[in-house]
Amino acid sequence: MKLLFYAKAILLCLILVGCASTSSIPADKVTEVRITKSDFSPVYTTIELDNDILIKVQPVDPSFLNRLTYIAAIETGDTETLFVLNLSNMINNETLSRREQESIDRLIRVSDSIQNQYSSLFDSQLLNGIVEAHAQQLSFPSQSNTRSTRTNNEFPATYNPFFVNSRFLTTIQLSFINNGNTTKRFNSEDFSVIYGNNFFKPHTHEYFETRLNNLRQIDNVYNFNMPEQILLGPGQQITRYIGVQPISGQTKEFSVQFSTNDDFHNAAFEISRESELTQIVEKGFRVDNNVFGTNYIFYSIIINNENVIPVESSIFHVFENNLIDDTYLCNIFHRRPGATLSRDRLTIVSCRRIDLTEYRNRPIPLRQ
Repeated sequence: MKLLFYAKAILLCLILVGCASTSSIPADKVTEVRITKSDFSPVYTTIELDNDILIKVQPVDPSFLNRLTYIAAIETGDTETLFVLNLSNMINNETLSRREQESIDRLIRVSDSIQNQYSSLFDSQLLNGIVEAHAQQLSFPSQSNTRSTRTNNEFPATYNPFFVNSRFLTTIQLSFINNGNTTKRFNSEDFSVIYGNNFFKPHTHEYFETRLNNLRQIDNVYNFNMPEQILLGPGQQITRYIGVQPISGQTKEFSVQFSTNDDFHNAAFEISRESELTQIVEKGFRVDNNVFGTNYIFYSIIINNENVIPVESSIFHVFENNLIDDTYLCNIFHRRPGATLSRDRLTIVSCRRIDLTEYRNRPIPLRQ
């Protein structure tokens, strides 16, 4: 009887341990979304002028411009990034509370550390994203021109000048190519976008300046929107964009017209839309937070497929399709209040590559 009792006890313990191990991994997130995809036919049309001048006309997807404008906005030409520059500007702000000032000090130290240690591993956008994600973990006060961390497999529309009043404008890419020997002049007013009974001229720089508040977004107006006039020298190629009011979901055809005293060209496009219900699966993971006898408070951040994911309460989720992509775990350690440490040990950043497929049933250890 005693032997049977002990056998049952051991079996019960094994079951409990197994359940505890399984329950320590967060459940997957499954979301059903309806995705509407728009396709343009043809993909692009080329307008030929005098045999030597070409204008490639192509409708573009907003997410394409989200990426371009995001990268353009945070490229500063050196290792300093937009978010860190904003922190540096705030460091002597007398209106900040002591807690906010401490958060800034911590974020500056994190920025210095990752740039010194990992600039060869991560590009400047990801380094900037790590600092931004950590700002969220520290509950740093939200600022509209600094919260642009990449999440959910998307670049935000934060710096896209063609995202106005929470709507994406209909945006057309114009690529001007001069294969001749003379300079050619183009005016934005020579272009028009027509759909249904609607006739639109491209929005001017002034239109955007009066409707946008984000300075980096306004900077991108001058980087991407077509100016009033373009001079195209021999052998040059220039790409700019024009934006008009959003096309109605019921519209099936539209055209881009180029008209001057000497030329008239019509680039016609058809729009086909497909809508389908699909499931998006995010796999759950846990970072082992069972750390004892340390002088530090720690935070973890995941970099997966160029997405920066702040780990909250030791839990994070990654899109199922991204599990095999390059993934890094960055741990940030800050001195606990009262701990005596040298200044160069106040903040420690440690990043390493991990294989997510190995941690579907167990927590990810902080250290190897």
